[in-house]
Amino acid sequence: MKRFTSLKVGVAPIALGIAMLGSPALAQDEEVGIDCASDPTAAGCADEASTGDVIVVTGSILRSRVNQEGASPLSVIQADNLETRGVTTIDEAIQNLASNGAGTLPNSFTAQGAFAAGASAASLRGLTTSSTLVLFDGLRAAYYPLADDGTRNFVDLNTIPDAIVDRVEVLKDGASSTYGADAIGGVVNVITKKEVTGLHLGAEAGISERGDYGQRSFEATYGIGDVASDGFNVYVSGRYYKSDELRNNQLPAPFNGDYRGLCKDDGSDCLGQSNGLIVNGREFDGSFYGVSSLQSPFLSREYDATGTPLGGYEQLNPNIDCQAGPRVNLTAAEQAANAGFYDSPYACEFNLFGTYGTAIPRSERINGAMRATVALSDNIEGYVQFNYARSDVSYEFYGASAIRSSAPAETGITFNISPLFLPVYICPGATYDASGDPTNNGCDATNGTLNPNNPYAANGNVARILGNLYDIPESARYKTDAFRGAFGVSGYFGDSWTFDVSGVAMKVDLERTLGGRVYIANFLQAVADGSYNFVDPSQNSQSVRDFVAPTVISRSNSEMYQLQATLARDLMELPGGPLQVGVGASWRHERVNAPGADSDGTLDPTLVNPLQRYTSRVNPFGSIGKRDVYSVFGEINAPIVDMLNVNLSGRYDDYSTGQNYFSPKIGVEFSPIQQIKLRGTYSKGFRIGSFAEFGASPTTGYITGTGTVPQAVQDAYAAVGSDYITNYSLGLTQAGNPNLQPEKSESYTFGIVAEPIRNVSFTVDYWRIKKTDLITGADYTPALAAYYAGQPIPDGFTVIPDTPSTDAGTAGLIPRVAFVQYSFTNKDSGIAEGIDFAASASFELTDSITWRTNLEASYLLELSQTVDGAKQEYQGSIGPYVITSAAGSPQWRGSWQNTLDFGGKAYLSATAYYTDSYSTTAEDITGAGSKGDCDNTLSAHYLNSGDAYQCSVDSFVTVNLSAGFNVTDDFTVYFNVNNLFDKAPPIDTATYGAVGYNPAWHTAGILGRYFKAGIKATF
Repeated sequence: MKRFTSLKVGVAPIALGIAMLGSPALAQDEEVGIDCASDPTAAGCADEASTGDVIVVTGSILRSRVNQEGASPLSVIQADNLETRGVTTIDEAIQNLASNGAGTLPNSFTAQGAFAAGASAASLRGLTTSSTLVLFDGLRAAYYPLADDGTRNFVDLNTIPDAIVDRVEVLKDGASSTYGADAIGGVVNVITKKEVTGLHLGAEAGISERGDYGQRSFEATYGIGDVASDGFNVYVSGRYYKSDELRNNQLPAPFNGDYRGLCKDDGSDCLGQSNGLIVNGREFDGSFYGVSSLQSPFLSREYDATGTPLGGYEQLNPNIDCQAGPRVNLTAAEQAANAGFYDSPYACEFNLFGTYGTAIPRSERINGAMRATVALSDNIEGYVQFNYARSDVSYEFYGASAIRSSAPAETGITFNISPLFLPVYICPGATYDASGDPTNNGCDATNGTLNPNNPYAANGNVARILGNLYDIPESARYKTDAFRGAFGVSGYFGDSWTFDVSGVAMKVDLERTLGGRVYIANFLQAVADGSYNFVDPSQNSQSVRDFVAPTVISRSNSEMYQLQATLARDLMELPGGPLQVGVGASWRHERVNAPGADSDGTLDPTLVNPLQRYTSRVNPFGSIGKRDVYSVFGEINAPIVDMLNVNLSGRYDDYSTGQNYFSPKIGVEFSPIQQIKLRGTYSKGFRIGSFAEFGASPTTGYITGTGTVPQAVQDAYAAVGSDYITNYSLGLTQAGNPNLQPEKSESYTFGIVAEPIRNVSFTVDYWRIKKTDLITGADYTPALAAYYAGQPIPDGFTVIPDTPSTDAGTAGLIPRVAFVQYSFTNKDSGIAEGIDFAASASFELTDSITWRTNLEASYLLELSQTVDGAKQEYQGSIGPYVITSAAGSPQWRGSWQNTLDFGGKAYLSATAYYTDSYSTTAEDITGAGSKGDCDNTLSAHYLNSGDAYQCSVDSFVTVNLSAGFNVTDDFTVYFNVNNLFDKAPPIDTATYGAVGYNPAWHTAGILGRYFKAGIKATF
């Protein structure tokens, strides 16, 4: 069994047999010139014993040893060492990788309950989640049923069974011919433990210095048998993890939604309620900006039969307290300034985000696993594995439904419940008319009673109301169950033949529960018959609230099945070693069934009744599809001479949906001397459209629309004191396109790996990926420009104007755009280009103290798209805004870890994480050539001057400190202080993923100084 073990340890089942013999990309288990058996603490060694003639090399999180590094750049995350970096889960470790870029999807991004909230995904090289391939033991995984932004299918990192993960290998060059040509950005390969013996227990708990966001986890793994001596190993494992919800109102300003006090560098022009986060309150300087339609409780205004207002807005019920902020008493001058539009002597301050917002959702995860490995003969080994993972994420967010704006155009149909008028009379069984107008409810003096919600009913006049349903907060819950079974048989026969046959079946079930969304038909029914109490919403019964805002439960799922086989052997001896050849074949079936969310869990795109919709945040995303993929691939590894190794591989994929492609790859390693290796790769890849891109029903996402409105239009509204244009959301509605062509890519890497002295090594790699026939949403900015200029809308776009503002003085002003509708398309090209750095060193300071240092950094030279001949550049900016959840593309990201090892008895480790600054412009919104131009920033602008408030977001550095003590050989205690210096996140008012900060890069700052402690025990 000794030879077989050397072939198997640390090798993913999908790899070709040649890869098991030392493929440059994944050569993990070769002797590297270090006696790890006698010195397991040496750099590049693990705390695991050698097996026969094989050293199991685990090492630090970032390894850069000359003899381990192949032609392809590779990062390795060791699961056993996460606590030394202050990291709790595998998905968190992947998110921290320097190569993880624009478009990453962190767990803290709630997206207001839409799309893929509650899931996590990496975006290697900033090429979005759909270009990053995630594998489990080298086998494919099922997609998360919902797509990121309703567009990109991805594998949810929360389905990773943390307790049994041995390591994660991140292959950072594109289009892997052995794994999949659709891995344009790279590969994340999660490798689980092959054998476990004994009982292994672990527990961890954490809490912030503020006393919030508690975390706790427990895990246990038990295994028996040794494959080498007993012929088998069986283990079972389980893990439980829970984290509390972190609300915006638990955070300091401005992250609680209070932007007052954010000033320019000279202390002037402080940004307050003019930004729309806190409204109806006093500015930083004590001034009163004006009254907004965001209100709790409601405002009312009397209108006569001709539609003429009789006075201004006033508190509908002045006898109840303000619900979302303090009462603000107005001075006589302020009352006079608002007279005719607002006639109440006080206003109710409203902090929409702070009152209802969630910074990080509540999360609970349970996963279990079982694996049995059996030596079928001296040369053949087999295994079966079963995994189960549950992720349960829930939160409240961004407020009760507002009765102030248009309903979403979910399938191209709009229905407006603003302005909302309360009728004069109500009666049992009253209904609305065909137009949905509740004032035409069939009730009059003969069959009804005066409406108690309408203070003007006795005058025979209707009441227009504005405000928020504060008694019905919005909420979301995402419950995911992932089931996975896998098997594999591998070994060798004859003199040098190796083989691997493996298969996997995986299913992901998702139940999404959305609460607090107003259903238009029911709401108007409650208005028409008077059953909803607007005067004092706190008196509404739960049955009335459930009728007005029925809970929405939608269920979706995805499946993936895969079978594959590889065969490899040594053909002949070359001067540098054996010429190795391998071939393989694979079949997989993918299916997604995500029908979308409506009252019955389905969405009918032909639905014609606009009343049978929800007013907000029930996303209509729907995507249903299936396909089979047949693949053959091969690889040749030729060590031509000792200093030159060439690796050739290729893959042919054929999709049942009609696409096929051949993807070649070449890797070259040249070592002129033992201490230096030059390396490079070239590959081609392709990615067909996702199920969402091919055939999704119309899907609406929202961006901050103020920056898309011409300054002249903003100035016109500002001149009359209207906040109609301020901080509004623009709906971008995209539909699937079955005629999309596949994206194609060309990837290059060139680098050097050096080990000038023992235990000191570094790598520098240049990489470049170019995609053509880029699948993306069409550029909608010309359609917006045409609308505001009064010109014809370009073909392929539909622009739906919003309801005109009824604020005083706005009559005749052009309404803002509510929705832009368009389809996915193939664009010209996109480029991602950068340089990676890694360094590792180990020094024995004394006989019992060893210092280890590891550095990883990535510099983004370019991230761009060329659209209709115009190049849009995103590196160093918050772009591409639309397709990256406003995560942005900081140019530098990196980490540096330094560890003191006290003879294996204790350790002290500090890890610094760095994210570069970036501008708050995005050329996919503000136009090509606008990057870094403050006049085109997406952050807040002052209404009167149009000057940008914030042009850039500062860089961010956090330091995690960890210490561990081996109380006995089998019992370890460790402690972490994350964000040691309590660094607050840099202010980012342009992002829409969180309030005032960027959740993709700066969540550690929002947690503040954070303490964790844990134990590990082995029996």
